[in-house]
Amino acid sequence: GEKKNILTFAVLHFIDFLTFDCLLSKNETLKMLKKVKNYYLIQERQNDRVFNQAWIAAEDYYNSRNVPLGKLSKNNYIALQVYVNASTNFYKSFNNATRTQKTSYNTFKYHSLHFFLTDAIRKLNIKKLLTTFRGTNIRFHVKSLTIRFGQFTSSSESQIIIETYFGASIKKYSYLLHEEEVLIPPYEVFDITSVKLKKHIPDLWCEAVYKLQSTKLPKSDLNCQMVRF
Repeated sequence: GEKKNILTFAVLHFIDFLTFDCLLSKNETLKMLKKVKNYYLIQERQNDRVFNQAWIAAEDYYNSRNVPLGKLSKNNYIALQVYVNASTNFYKSFNNATRTQKTSYNTFKYHSLHFFLTDAIRKLNIKKLLTTFRGTNIRFHVKSLTIRFGQFTSSSESQIIIETYFGASIKKYSYLLHEEEVLIPPYEVFDITSVKLKKHIPDLWCEAVYKLQSTKLPKSDLNCQMVRF
């Protein structure tokens, strides 16, 4: 049958310290990577049993397969598995922390996971528009409203057709090998360019269909904080 096009996204739109508008030198980038590997990842795994178990499960998955990493590091790959693996349900804790800690950068518990996820998207991105869709229970009534995708939740009442510029396909790195999967970074900004409602179009397949197009202009709330922290 037709492949289902799944959209997964990092909702950490509040703690986006590694973004395209955060201009780092090579030395700063290496400094950040070293700090994440040698401090944040170790401390955060020690301090959070659920995160540690999710990381171990993802690392076991990596070690049990001959994975072609390509541009990714081992930690990039493991971070992707931690986030997309529904069996551990860790993404729920991760998402909840990001929604509730907008002003708590210093106490945020998952800097390492966010760093490796964001870094993976940057490495896999091909600077080309990708079209995907997802379910949502959000209703919009204003055309050309500018938004960031990290705020959405998932359901099947409506559909959003998304053209992402900063997103990346992670199909070959995902548990869902039979499905297309796109990871969209939390700092990407979209315009709502089209709204179709079932009450106006009776034959529409769901209650509402929204089309979002990337502005190609990323937005960050907390630029480069990890480097300076």
